[in-house]
Amino acid sequence: MHWFKSGSKLFISGVSSALVMAQTAMAAEFITFPVGKTEVKLPISSLTDYVAEYSAWDRNFTAPLTVPATPAAQTPLLSIQDQDHVQKLLQTRYRLDPVAVQGLLKSPMIEAFLAQLGQAIQTEDRTNGAEAIQTALKRVTAKPQGFTLLELLEEFPGSQVRMDVLNTLELLVDAGTIIRQTEAVVDAIAQKSQIESNQGPKIDWTQQPDLRQPGQFLVTRKPLKLADSRRGGQLEADLYLPSSLEDPAWARGSIPVLVISHGLASDRSSFRQLAQHLASYGFAVVVPQHAGSDFPRLEALLKGDKTDFFDLEEFINRPLDVKEILDELETLNPTEFAGKLKLKQVGVFGHSFGGYTALALAGAPLNFDQLETDCNSAQSRVNPSLFLQCQALNLPRSTPNLIHLNSLPDQRIGAVFLLNPVNGSIFGKSGLSQVKVPVMMVGSSDDLLTPFVVEQAQSFTWLGASERYLVLKNNDHHFYDLTTQTSPRLSGVEGLISPAIQLTRGYVDALTVAFFGTYVAQKPNYKIYLGASYGQAIDQLPYDLLIIRSLGEAELSQLLDRVARRWRS
Repeated sequence: MHWFKSGSKLFISGVSSALVMAQTAMAAEFITFPVGKTEVKLPISSLTDYVAEYSAWDRNFTAPLTVPATPAAQTPLLSIQDQDHVQKLLQTRYRLDPVAVQGLLKSPMIEAFLAQLGQAIQTEDRTNGAEAIQTALKRVTAKPQGFTLLELLEEFPGSQVRMDVLNTLELLVDAGTIIRQTEAVVDAIAQKSQIESNQGPKIDWTQQPDLRQPGQFLVTRKPLKLADSRRGGQLEADLYLPSSLEDPAWARGSIPVLVISHGLASDRSSFRQLAQHLASYGFAVVVPQHAGSDFPRLEALLKGDKTDFFDLEEFINRPLDVKEILDELETLNPTEFAGKLKLKQVGVFGHSFGGYTALALAGAPLNFDQLETDCNSAQSRVNPSLFLQCQALNLPRSTPNLIHLNSLPDQRIGAVFLLNPVNGSIFGKSGLSQVKVPVMMVGSSDDLLTPFVVEQAQSFTWLGASERYLVLKNNDHHFYDLTTQTSPRLSGVEGLISPAIQLTRGYVDALTVAFFGTYVAQKPNYKIYLGASYGQAIDQLPYDLLIIRSLGEAELSQLLDRVARRWRS
């Protein structure tokens, strides 16, 4: 089990391991779990023997794991196809820093996650197993040699761990529903993309510039530091500039400005490549460090110096970071940049929590009523980003704080590009309908942290912008800032890096240039890249790049309801 970061939140890479345990439940002597409408007990010794047999035989060992059903028969528990994965999980030895575990277990987001998990994984007396899970983790992480999942089971307090059948079945039904809904929405978007491609102009893309490649300008980086009166210390940012800034051909107010807002537990260095790429096309790109929700904050949590992944005030501070940096650029523009920066129509790129930041700046107000409803529903079973969004309910709603909340939009924002954004419940339909600037909403079909159906597709239908684009990276994941270069900062995350990361990063490079070139630089020649045919031209199977302009709220709702009824029946 390893900890890893994402733009949205910190998770356990052993969550898949936990799910395997959830499907088999836990106990010192027996593992009790649901099979159909009944419960059966699997002796833990059979798992120990199973792992021993697997280790003794070669990888062609195919005897199915079984449980006693009757004295005269046995019932297969796992298919042969599933065995290899489960066997490896059971015999893998994991190592966790006990101090990091202690820090993480204090986090309200982790507490909420474990409370949800504990509804299904219960103690012997059928109470919520959250505390027992914490106790077991603390015990096994004290072992210097690490631990296996079987050893974790043995440390679970009590003589038996049970599975709540109803909660387990509801969880499985919810998970199955969102999977089927995602498949249906992907198919519908693929069909729409093909129709829009057929109806659009025929373009020979081999004769057009490849926006995945760097632009014509060399790039320089300029560090920025401002006094951070809200957090104390300094607000830091990197400003990337086309090196031809001194060229007299640049008129006053002619260099378009972009902001990149990183996600939770990330930082400005993770977006260096994207900033350099955009600057090579003539943009000035500023990348702030959101100090209350960045990678150093994660490190402080793991050391036990902080009690959560981010400060609650980050819902306010993040947009204010951007506003203050734009104010500073306006102050510096006449002297430092000869007035050449164009600061009246700024573009914002936001990844994950940075997507929230971009939408707040673009005019979406927080919707506490919607958030209250969703946080008290079962949505978190299929939408982990709610563990982050629901923290906003703890914001003070007194008059002074409401003034800050009402001051988050910035009239200088002219377009927003959202990559796997956290947004659906915290803004809701009423909030997103107030976003009128051009929007490109990008999601991934395999995003487990901000699921595409609820956090991108549905949100897209609520946007008030007339110029809007929905983009799907099929078979891709949530992560953008987790690469082979950045992963050494947190051990054990290498397996989470999508094999398509460089390919899909190229998609983002091209689309950001085209989108911001159209709506911030005001260069209409870029608009041809914002259509379905361009996605088809540059994608590589199985990582389809699907771009559409239209998706109706009623149309999506009917599709989701139809799939849910069929699946649940």
